[in-house]
Amino acid sequence: MSSLAESLGWSHRHLVARFHDQIGLTPKTAARVIRFGRAARLLQAGASIARVAAECGFYDQAHMNREFRVLGDVTPGQIYPRPEPSEWAHSGI
Repeated sequence: MSSLAESLGWSHRHLVARFHDQIGLTPKTAARVIRFGRAARLLQAGASIARVAAECGFYDQAHMNREFRVLGDVTPGQIYPRPEPSEWAHSGI
């Protein structure tokens, strides 16, 4: 952000204010929302929770859980597809 602000000839504060005016979120909050969306899509596609946490830049799974609760009022486990009970019988679980 600071290099972008500098290239525009703006202060960091002015850039954040303009971003907020146009997007409705601060750059940091927008980045959190984008990361949440990416993580949710990966989970829905069947990627493991641990892999998604690492790939999306969360500090650890607990950090990802907190972000999911704050931003989506869900946990990653609620998004991650669970096998249907009928599939358990076929998989030997």
